[in-house]
Amino acid sequence: MKNNPAYKRKEAERKARIDQILRAARNIFLKKGYWGATMRDIANEAALSTGAVYFYFEGKNEIYGKICEEIMLLTVSLVKKGRRSSGTLRDRIKAITDAYVGFYVNYREDFDLLDSAYRQITLPEKLNQSIEKLVAELLSYVAEIFEDAVSNGALSKNTDTLQLTMNAWSAIEGILYIQKRNFLTNVDFSLEALIEKQVGIIESGIRHEFGNKGTS
Repeated sequence: MKNNPAYKRKEAERKARIDQILRAARNIFLKKGYWGATMRDIANEAALSTGAVYFYFEGKNEIYGKICEEIMLLTVSLVKKGRRSSGTLRDRIKAITDAYVGFYVNYREDFDLLDSAYRQITLPEKLNQSIEKLVAELLSYVAEIFEDAVSNGALSKNTDTLQLTMNAWSAIEGILYIQKRNFLTNVDFSLEALIEKQVGIIESGIRHEFGNKGTS
């Protein structure tokens, strides 16, 4: 059946319509924010009837969730590609930080969309599970840095790598939100310089708190 030309044409049309709705929704969410947008707004932007949009999606939550899923797929792919599987603790933290900052800088609209209402709304269960799996994968690339450091003796075997992962990630996210809120407008240093310093603080703090003497 899937090789049937009529079926292929119907599936292509279905995918094109879904993409059309998602593009329209992205535009509306960027203009009005998640909370200010309505299904009618999305339908009008897509040049469709509201009923036609509801034919493909349960509602605004599912549309927004699908966009978040796509953004998380992009984020995970960028961080996975940019991370290092070997090197010093600082080098590996810097590599994964640079990859995530690259997402922020080069895909700023995606970063803003993900920040709009994620975790504040109820998503369809299957979609929510997909996004949570992607979040877990993203954080696993940070966690593996510290897990490897424990394995090779650079960090104490008593290190709570999960907590350390969340500490490091929150420090990275914090800088991006400082920049996003324009707190760096009237300073004489760049985002890059701030990131470089933050990576050093994270690395030195980890070594001071959890490091084993005599390791590099």
